[in-house]
Amino acid sequence: MHMNSRRYFLHQGRIASMLLSLIALVSCDIAELNFHGAEMEVPVNVTVLDLQDVPTRSSVGGQADILAFEGAMNNMTLFQFTPDGTLYHSYYFPSLQGRLSVQGRMGVRYHFMAVMNMGDVTGWLDENATEAALNSMTYEYGSLPDRLPGCPMSCLDAGVTMSDREPVLNLVFTRLMSRFDLKIDCSHLGHGSFAVTSLQLCQAPSSVQPLAPVSRAISAEDVADGDYAVRNDLAALNSGGTVPFYILENAQGTLLSGNTDPWAKVPSSVGAPAETCTYIELKGIYTDRTGRMQAEHTYRMYLGENSTTNFDVIRGTYHDMTLILSDDGFLRATWKAERHILSDSRTLSFWPDQYSVRYGDTQVVSLSGSDGCSFSLSDNLLSAGVSFDPAAMSLSQTKKLSSDVTGTLTAVSWDRVLTATCAVTALRYRPEFTLWCIYDYQWDYDEDQTGEVTENTLTEWLRFEAVTSDGQRLPCRFRIPGIPACAQYAETVEIVTTGVNRGPGPADMPERELLPESLRGYTLYVIVDGEESCPSWDTVTIRR
Repeated sequence: MHMNSRRYFLHQGRIASMLLSLIALVSCDIAELNFHGAEMEVPVNVTVLDLQDVPTRSSVGGQADILAFEGAMNNMTLFQFTPDGTLYHSYYFPSLQGRLSVQGRMGVRYHFMAVMNMGDVTGWLDENATEAALNSMTYEYGSLPDRLPGCPMSCLDAGVTMSDREPVLNLVFTRLMSRFDLKIDCSHLGHGSFAVTSLQLCQAPSSVQPLAPVSRAISAEDVADGDYAVRNDLAALNSGGTVPFYILENAQGTLLSGNTDPWAKVPSSVGAPAETCTYIELKGIYTDRTGRMQAEHTYRMYLGENSTTNFDVIRGTYHDMTLILSDDGFLRATWKAERHILSDSRTLSFWPDQYSVRYGDTQVVSLSGSDGCSFSLSDNLLSAGVSFDPAAMSLSQTKKLSSDVTGTLTAVSWDRVLTATCAVTALRYRPEFTLWCIYDYQWDYDEDQTGEVTENTLTEWLRFEAVTSDGQRLPCRFRIPGIPACAQYAETVEIVTTGVNRGPGPADMPERELLPESLRGYTLYVIVDGEESCPSWDTVTIRR
């Protein structure tokens, strides 16, 4: 939201748009004309308040032209009424240069109403017409190129009593237009850039009732396309500058009483009166950061004193507006925000399209075309303790699972046009372990009837145990290709060897070919907790 303070503001209001915000600060600029009555000629004093610098605009021109347009007092029509409201005299001054005067009878107080920059409209009232008749008089302002120089103005209430004390008639004029200075703020766009291509006032009044207290369009025939931006204006908007445009008064009032949602300020909510309410239509081209997607966006917003309920465009007011564009606004699909894809050659895909992650580990994921994507995991993976970090593009797992869980990781482009999905498996918990190789043997003695040892039998065992860091023993099976007794997975392998009859005891133990060290010559396959693996000897402890 952007706010500028102006020293001549009278009040402030808020003008709204989609996934976007506006602030309108309102002021009235007035000019005074002093006339000396009693059939005396007196000079005209004109005062125009200073205006701040503004860039070029469409139909009026540059800064000097704007000041001239808003402050010009080229001609004036003045209506003079007696105390009973009857027309006494009409004056037309084709120029306000030199000395001007009005006439009247001494001692009588006259009431005056006047219009500025509208040419000679004295024919609005016939002789002896009443003052009330002016309320219904309509001034057709015409299209922009045909407009007379100078902003149309009116004075609704002025009076003076004719006396010999040199009375002064003070005419205070109000411009019949409202001025809106528009600025576009694209700093909140995170995925690309936006270039304004057109700006148009729509359903702007083509006529005004200058001497009525308020003026508004009654039917669709009373409105038409109004002020618009030309090339210089578009350049100013796209460079962060401000462009002013003008609208005749269109006091439509509060039409959505109680509404609190700016996105509900649309024709479908307003009903039939929507065809006479003035709105801004802005179009532009959005280009994503890769340059591979372009879309045309159209924004529309009703003018008014706030963003939700009011549709008034009031004469003599000034509004400083900033339209803030956001990525969320681009995703809307309403009357206020429309999107049309012009070209899109983007792609979005995971490679590979399958990943697995273990407890306590992370797994990096590869995604092409991932600029600005949002990501989501299937519910079963979330319940299994899986999470995804978009900044690191990595999966992690925080729960000890008793079985594998397979789900999906989905990527969606920022504008929800492209999607990509990959399979993710959260593996069941298998803790780190130390693998023990246990080697043991036992002598069996065969004796004859005399008690002498006739044969020594050596029975040997190889056994593996997997022990976790917390002391838990995991089931373990193994095989050693090349050793017949270890050719199949088994918990324990028994190898029986018959020794030479040399007498009892270990002294008769023959030289052994199967020792723990000899296992280094083989590939050891171990299944721990149901999973096949090939641990290196660095992780296997040999123990007798």
